[in-house]
Amino acid sequence: MKKAVVLLSGGMDSCVTARYAQEAGFEVYGLSIRYGQKHEVEVDAAESVAEFLRIPLYRKFLGVSDLLKSALIANSGEELPTNRTFEEMQASGVAPSYVPARNTILLAVAGGYADSLGAEAVFYGAHREDHVGYPDCRPEYFTAMSTALQLGTKHKVRVEAPFIFDTKDKIVKAGYTLGAPLWLTHSCYQGKQPACGGRKRGVCRRCLN
Repeated sequence: MKKAVVLLSGGMDSCVTARYAQEAGFEVYGLSIRYGQKHEVEVDAAESVAEFLRIPLYRKFLGVSDLLKSALIANSGEELPTNRTFEEMQASGVAPSYVPARNTILLAVAGGYADSLGAEAVFYGAHREDHVGYPDCRPEYFTAMSTALQLGTKHKVRVEAPFIFDTKDKIVKAGYTLGAPLWLTHSCYQGKQPACGGRKRGVCRRCLN
């Protein structure tokens, strides 16, 4: 069976992506990475999702929080703004919760893990509504990163982002159709339990998640 690594954050998008990869015929390996983010509670949710989907989950800590300046990093001393609308995010450009080159770092680690497994793909849950505020969720980035990994790995590992052109509501519908355990996920950049909620058009108005 063909193999794939899925970056499993514990949020809804990665949960549905993992289930999508299973349905596409891949033997899925989950990868959950702690990098000093404020919302590490999502990593606990990733373990529940992996257990439900019966996939192995490799948990990795990257000591990069002292290098990456972002309001999303726990030791940054910066507060995440709250109650921002989708339109306000569009006007401001890059979101305060953007972590410099985060997806490049995570995809590189996932690519190395996939290459070690002899896997052919890495899946991540970027989607259209993340394009605003997060340069590493844009279609052109995804294409370029996939090309780079294929050129730089023994097994020509490619990147798959099955929902890159979809909206959040379509991902929710896909999750229900695929039988993804959405009730086990956790999405809150503030790291609160329960999640703070307050979504509008796919953007958490309270924590920009």
